[in-house]
Amino acid sequence: MLTALMMLLAAPATVNQTVQVDESRYRVLVRGDEVKVFNKALITGQRANGSTKQRDQMRQAVSLVTGCQIKDDFWRGAVLVGVMDCSGKQ
Repeated sequence: MLTALMMLLAAPATVNQTVQVDESRYRVLVRGDEVKVFNKALITGQRANGSTKQRDQMRQAVSLVTGCQIKDDFWRGAVLVGVMDCSGKQ
């Protein structure tokens, strides 16, 4: 029973939150250890350009929402996808 309780406490929470970074709004989705981030302006027809600035803003959005970092990230269309890394979290 103690092992089951420890596994439950160690399981990452599901997150679905929007945050503003500079002048852009990003949606951060976390399920398990997978993280997805996309620009809310995509709904209005803008496309992600995959720029370094935009990727840095998306990484910052993950940090603001979760307190963790995104690692091993890659573009899947207009969505930045990666793995949650909370190793540096205090």
